[in-house]
Amino acid sequence: MGLELVYERLALERITAENAGETVVEGTVALPERAGEIGRALKLDATPVLSEIQVKEDKVVFEGALDLTLLYVSFHERRGARRVRDDPDGEELDEQDWSQEEEPAVEEVLETVAWRQELPFVYLLDLAGVQEGDDVETAVEVRSTAFEVRSDRVSVDVDVVLAFSARAAVSHEISVAKGVRGESSVEVERRSVRVASLLGREKGTAEARGELSFGGRPAPERLLEVRAEPVVTEAAAEEGRARVRGHVNYAILYVGEGGAPHHHQWIRGATFELEAEIPESVRGAACHVDIRAGKTESRLVDGDGEQVLSVRTPLELDVQVREVKEVPVVTGLQAKEAEIAQRRQLLRILEAVGEGRLSHEEEGALDLPSGYPGIERILSAQAKAAVDEVHVLGDKVAVELYVDVDLLYVGRAQGDGGVQTVSWPRAFELDLEIPLRGAEPGLERSVTAKVRQVQWDLVSRESIDVRVLLEVEARVSRELEIDAVVEAVEVPPQEEAPPTYTYVVVRPGDTVWKLAAYYRSHPEIIVAANGWLESEESPLPVGKKVCVPRKGVSVG
Repeated sequence: MGLELVYERLALERITAENAGETVVEGTVALPERAGEIGRALKLDATPVLSEIQVKEDKVVFEGALDLTLLYVSFHERRGARRVRDDPDGEELDEQDWSQEEEPAVEEVLETVAWRQELPFVYLLDLAGVQEGDDVETAVEVRSTAFEVRSDRVSVDVDVVLAFSARAAVSHEISVAKGVRGESSVEVERRSVRVASLLGREKGTAEARGELSFGGRPAPERLLEVRAEPVVTEAAAEEGRARVRGHVNYAILYVGEGGAPHHHQWIRGATFELEAEIPESVRGAACHVDIRAGKTESRLVDGDGEQVLSVRTPLELDVQVREVKEVPVVTGLQAKEAEIAQRRQLLRILEAVGEGRLSHEEEGALDLPSGYPGIERILSAQAKAAVDEVHVLGDKVAVELYVDVDLLYVGRAQGDGGVQTVSWPRAFELDLEIPLRGAEPGLERSVTAKVRQVQWDLVSRESIDVRVLLEVEARVSRELEIDAVVEAVEVPPQEEAPPTYTYVVVRPGDTVWKLAAYYRSHPEIIVAANGWLESEESPLPVGKKVCVPRKGVSVG
């Protein structure tokens, strides 16, 4: 049995079910007793916290609650003094003819209040084919928030739109024959397939710590908001492990000297590193990382001659290592002077057609809607991207997406000033094309779009210039069915009078099918003749004797 197939082992993943849905979480929250009444609500942030995910038959049940943070303005009355004249006749008066009189004044105070796991939710998402205990990837994110302050100025009606998604995938290993060893006279037919073999996946935690200097500016009197944005700068697969490095950008909203609101940010405020043990990882494989920042702990501490902001941010990372490569799959064997028996099998393989990434900067002027006070000073701007439509075309992927922009600013002192928020839904609507060789209509695709950076300039009191840096990634795949050769053996000429039985000592690489093909028997008959064999797929221990019935064999 000199002909020998050369195999390559692939760890593949096949999506068996996926679905997504949305729900609205509604409720009313009330301010704590010592909080000031809401004079003007500015913005509401919501974070879903999952307490349990249950996988049941044909469904996934999400249970959790919302963490809420409200930024608002409260109005505080303070007593101010003014000088008044004691003589109403308007004559010139001496200093002793003036007196002091208290005059009430109203000042705006920025406040934040947080509710932890205040609004519970339960959502049932249909996922056909899953069973209890199956491994399912899940995600939940906030699509939008809406709120309204009640007339009592201490209660807030909240509406939060949550988006849920779930995906069930089956990971399985297959061995594909990619060539032949030992027979130069054999002609081999192959089909080349680009596959992404999953070498391993590991979830881990890291922590970013740092002390952030204010660069000579006065330290905050009161922190209102701390935002942390983790950025992965290096994700490398090595032998048996994956290494992830990155940094966290920080931005704070705070009250400074005199009660004035300010915004400050640090790029690369703190760094982090994670080493994940992935035994099957190989150097040079593709390493993909999903990262999420937890709640940042922050406090002012004494630094080198100044106060600094000490921060600690917990991070959750999901690291996947995949090896993307071209694999030749043997689909046929031919030899002019020999008979070759071939066992064929229909293989289902998800072909990784290609992936592409595009960085795009979009810039434009945004005007304040009617009724908003003019801009005195910008505090911060945030942007979020969402994908509308995806079209796979010839050698490219066309993505239709939009960007929402939110602005926090200080209004002009004349009239209705103070801190304000304004939103521009769908501020930018874009059509982007990602070059991707091999793309064609009808293929499966996956696209993500993220805002990496937002910059702004004040153009006028009623207009700002916004620059948004976007990163868009696209992956395109197709499921193939390949009629592949999985076993082959060169069969010697037919003997005129074969023996009734042949006893074979098992050698490396032997299988029940190969023995049956080589000796012109049948796998079922070999299994029946050897009571220790459970099935045709039973492994054959090297050195074990196998009885192969040959004379007068028949099936049935």
